[in-house]
Amino acid sequence: MILRPAALEFVFDGFSLFFSLLFTNKQDPTLCIRYFSYSNDLEQSDKKSAFPLELVLLVGENINTYWKCSSKISGPHDTNVSLRETTTSEKNIIYQEFPVYGNNPLILTGTESSYTLFISLHTQKHHDYNKSIAFIEKKSFSSKLLKKHGKAIRDFFSSFSFTLDPSEVDKKVKIGNQDFNNALLWSLFSAWMMVTGLKHRGIWAGLPWFCDNWGRDTFIALPGVLLVSGCFEEAKNVIRSFARYQDKNPESPSYGRIPNRYRNKKDVIYNTVDGTLWFIREVWEYAEYTGDKQFLKKMFPVVSLALESDRQRRCDGYGFLTHAHSDTWMDARIENAEPLSPRADRACDIQALWYTALKIGSRMAAILHKQQLSELWEKEAERVKKHFLEFFVAKESLKIADYLHEDGERDESIRPNQLFCVTVPSILDTENFNTGEKSFVDMEIRAQIGKEVFTKLTMPYGVLSLSQDHEHFHPFHDSSAFYHKDSAYHNGTIWLWNTGPLVQTMNLLYAQDAVYELTRSHVEQIVSTEPHRWTSRCAGTLSENMDAYPDRKGMLHPSGTFSQTWSLSEFSRNAFSSYAGIKPSLLFNRIFIRPSFPREWKKGHIVFSAGTSQYRLSWHTEDTHRIRFSLEREESREKQKYKSVEIIILLALEKDTKELKEQRFYLSDGVSCLFSGFIPQADVEYEFATQLYSMAGSKKPNALKEPNYLYNKIKGIKRD
Repeated sequence: MILRPAALEFVFDGFSLFFSLLFTNKQDPTLCIRYFSYSNDLEQSDKKSAFPLELVLLVGENINTYWKCSSKISGPHDTNVSLRETTTSEKNIIYQEFPVYGNNPLILTGTESSYTLFISLHTQKHHDYNKSIAFIEKKSFSSKLLKKHGKAIRDFFSSFSFTLDPSEVDKKVKIGNQDFNNALLWSLFSAWMMVTGLKHRGIWAGLPWFCDNWGRDTFIALPGVLLVSGCFEEAKNVIRSFARYQDKNPESPSYGRIPNRYRNKKDVIYNTVDGTLWFIREVWEYAEYTGDKQFLKKMFPVVSLALESDRQRRCDGYGFLTHAHSDTWMDARIENAEPLSPRADRACDIQALWYTALKIGSRMAAILHKQQLSELWEKEAERVKKHFLEFFVAKESLKIADYLHEDGERDESIRPNQLFCVTVPSILDTENFNTGEKSFVDMEIRAQIGKEVFTKLTMPYGVLSLSQDHEHFHPFHDSSAFYHKDSAYHNGTIWLWNTGPLVQTMNLLYAQDAVYELTRSHVEQIVSTEPHRWTSRCAGTLSENMDAYPDRKGMLHPSGTFSQTWSLSEFSRNAFSSYAGIKPSLLFNRIFIRPSFPREWKKGHIVFSAGTSQYRLSWHTEDTHRIRFSLEREESREKQKYKSVEIIILLALEKDTKELKEQRFYLSDGVSCLFSGFIPQADVEYEFATQLYSMAGSKKPNALKEPNYLYNKIKGIKRD
């Protein structure tokens, strides 16, 4: 018997339904549904609970079903739950809505206050259903599953804490600190529920249709799902699972790469340039959170093969990593052919990732005493940086080209990709965490990037994927009859995960209060019950996308998947790593803390994990705006790898200055330290982008002037 710890509970007014999937006898699945009513007055027949709505089960054509019900009240074989015949009209309606699974609906109805329903699903025509069901009932696996599921949830929430005390501001604003607390818990839990697999763990990209392990999505999501929450073993398992599928065939065009997506050994694809680079970044970040040098050693052959195959096979004469149009995250194509957002053959974000991967490889090689490789990759990284500043950064304006064409011409489209030139290499900023002087781009370029993205692309509810003045801008994603949704996918449509790098960049520029309004809008999407704010949404999570413009009623329209993991993970990563500024570096026995709290975070506490220890950071703000902190390394029953860890605090020591000073402490198990200072505030006032086109006016983007404008342009179709 194999038990999946994953389960799902739906809680309604007066009753709940708990779904779990059990596997017996060579992976034959049995669906377990537990119904529980909150009505305790079982003697009065009019108060008895039944299926509040009849339960309709849809199964595929080739699936044979057998169901059985057990009741705490009536006994295992005597229940008032029965199968009702489906009427012809019901069958027609169900089939229209669910053509794939609607051929054989099962409608169950009954009057029981509490019961467990087992539905055995098999492709075999002859199967001993009674044996499977009896085996499950006898062993009480559903009860064990519930207990195991509950324990896993308790363990998860005990590994971290993030609590802001309600402030006076809460009384004046619609979304306050308590709402943020709730949203953060939901974001972490909803994202953690996407971590799947038994022996080999993965992270689903989104629901309902991205139920696969996608490389790029997985490693962008990993720090905000598994590292900030302290789930280090799961993080290691996810990394190791992808490493197993590295392409090691020298004759393959994707030699050395980590999968873009894998399902099993026979179903693996490698069609991405950046998935492998994000993988390398997260190998390093995991090691920084845990100090696990043995895992670095095991992963080094994987990283080495990835770097050398890219360096020797896929780089140009300047050291830039080249790629096809749709090999970046902006990968939408027409019928899997022509790119809708062409970015070949050297995109700015890919070069930032390539530089970072080379630097990480160099540091890994140095730790493992492979000096020759360390020097080689360090030299290559510096060459990439030198040429990036020469070809991607405009001399006077400091604007970043989105990509270089094959002939070297700059593409000046304004997109959020330039943010990754700041955030991706920031994982390396341990020696210069304060100033960023030796980073991929300096503070002056960072300021230009932050200003351009904030003022040209950022609405109060999300970051546009393309500026409004671009000829290919599409104001709506899947809600326009003028074009297919893929035309808008990366050409104006908001991607909620892009809020993550923007928040991180603005925090580095001390503009945390300006960007916090955007964070607050995501809090609202997760926890708000405001009925007239959204066209639709899923409570407790964040969608994949959102229309660039509100609809004619002023309502925001979430689109794409209703729950997207990297949207959630970037929200939680921002809380711990951007606003709180917590950055473990246990490979070098250090933890950096550079707080960038918004003004309304007057008081609170955070519990985070690094290595085998938990740390509790508490603070309160005085009337003078000085913030007083305490940091405690909590006692642990486990054997400590580090007897003492260096804590490096970065705060301003005077009120109206942006110069951060280091305060250093050494914490051993059970010891705490006190420190204080000020959080700098930006002098520049940042204003959100405003809507360029009025849907009621005569001025409209090309996408709304001509049906299928971008498709026709790419295909060379001319309309009369």
